Formats: sequence, C-alpha cells, structure tokens
Amino acid sequence: MSISNSSNLTLVKVIFSGNTATYGGGMHSSNSIFTLLEVTFTGNTAAEHGGGMYNSESSPILTNVSFSTNSAISGGGIYNSFNSNPTLSEVTFSTNSATGGGGGMSNSDSSPTLTNVTFNNNTGGGMSNGSSNPTLINVTFSGNSGVYSGGMQNYMSSPNLTNVTFLDNIATSEFDSVGGIYNNESNPTLTNSILWGNIPGQIYNLTNSTTTITYSIIQGGYTGIGNIDFDPLLGELADNGGFTYTHALSADSPAIDAGDPNNCPATDQRGFPRPADGDRDGTAVCDMGAYEYGSQGFFLYLPLIKK
Repeated sequence: MSISNSSNLTLVKVIFSGNTATYGGGMHSSNSIFTLLEVTFTGNTAAEHGGGMYNSESSPILTNVSFSTNSAISGGGIYNSFNSNPTLSEVTFSTNSATGGGGGMSNSDSSPTLTNVTFNNNTGGGMSNGSSNPTLINVTFSGNSGVYSGGMQNYMSSPNLTNVTFLDNIATSEFDSVGGIYNNESNPTLTNSILWGNIPGQIYNLTNSTTTITYSIIQGGYTGIGNIDFDPLLGELADNGGFTYTHALSADSPAIDAGDPNNCPATDQRGFPRPADGDRDGTAVCDMGAYEYGSQGFFLYLPLIKK
C-alpha cells in the first residue's frame, strides 16, 4: 500500500504479508496522517528501507500492531524519515532483520513516541536513531542482536527512556560495541529503567556522549541518583497480561518500589496501574523496568455470595 498527498485513512484488522518494494515492503507513506488498529506486518521485504513500513513526513497512529519477520537494509520493521513522528502503543517488533541497523525500527530525523512496546529477537539491533529524539515509556528490549549494539544505537540523538527494560541483548563486534545502548555524539536520558545481562556491556558512550541515568538498575553500576547494581531477577519473556510480552519481576526483585517516587507513568507495559505497593511496606512506589510487581490490572471485584 502507498499512502501520500495528505491522505487520512483508518485500517482495522488488516494483514500485510509477503510483499516486496524498494521502500516500505508492506506500506509506504508520504506526508500523511493515518491510523492502524490491530494490523499485522509479516514477511515483507524492502530492498532499501522499511521492511514492514516506510514513513516520510508522516505521523501515523499505531495501536495493537505487530511486525514480524520483515527485512530491509535498515529499519526491518519500520523506517521513519524526514520528520516522521508516529505514535505507537501496544506494538510488537519480533524477529525482524536489517543488515544496516535498526532491525526493529530505524529513525532518521524523526522522533516517534512508543508506549507499551516490545522489541524481541530482532537482528540488526532493536532500534537505531540518527538525529532523532524518540520517547519510550514502558518498553522492553529482549534478545535483540546487532553489530555495535543489540538494544539501541544512537548517533546525534537524545532519546528519553522511562521504565524501559533491556535484557539479554547482544552486540557481535569485538570492538566498540555494547549489548545495551550505544551512543555516539548522543545524550539519552533514562529513568526507572533496567539494563542487565546485555553482552558485552550495558552502556557505551563514544565521542561527545553523556548518558543521564537515575533510579535504575545498571549491571556494573552507573553514577546517578537512585541507581543500584543488583540482579533484577527477571522472568522469561512471556504473556503476563496486556498486548505485548514482558519480563515479570520476581517477588524478591530489588527493582520493586525502587523507582523515582516523583516520576511514574500511570500504568506499566501491560496497562496495569502504577505505582503498586509491591514490597507491602504501606507505601506505593514505582518499580524499575517495564513491569509493575503486585499490580493486578483493572478488575471488578464482587463480594462472594454464599448459597
């Protein structure tokens, strides 16, 4: 599908599968605002950018959307360029690939907003940012792999990450590489986040880069208010409720009630309310990472009527 010239449309319960193009194997958009709801992109290929979707000067709204096994040179799942600022909620990027980076998503001069999103098992890294400043809230990077960064690679970019979990991401290069977040002339900010088990390390700051981290678990430690260096005791990536998969915190995780008490999203990645009193000390404080321990979601509890 090609969307252009200020087009405005809504797609619901649509599947893009096995398509091929130079830019945007499944969908190519230019100068348009549109909405995708319960849409699947699978097995699409772009010879250049955007295996699943390519956006140029476009800011679509994606809700309950999945990208899987799409491929391109860059942006295996999505490629955003020329001031494209899409809004993604409840979206999964899984097993996509990009030989040039951004297996899940690649951003160039674009600043998308991601809420309740999972990047897992993408090749070419989870996300690549060039001159882009995306906002990530309740996002999980799990088991992604890339040459210089498994999780996120930033060049001249300053992404803002809140309650984001990076676990078991891998960089394959022997030199100047990191499993978690790679920064070159970039200044990301992390709050209430977890970086653990990423190989060969968690944070790599190259030329003119400064990463500001607070109230987070960083393996190996990192200077910043509220940061700790203890195993977060995360479970396997699984369906713990909500649209996207998450890593649950175990009952004795040090991430519980250890986040910034003044900076907490209203819900976790599953859509369950934050904060919850996970350690049962009488005070509810935001957890670190994308999962809030002890939160049971929005349920209606009815009294038990005995017969």
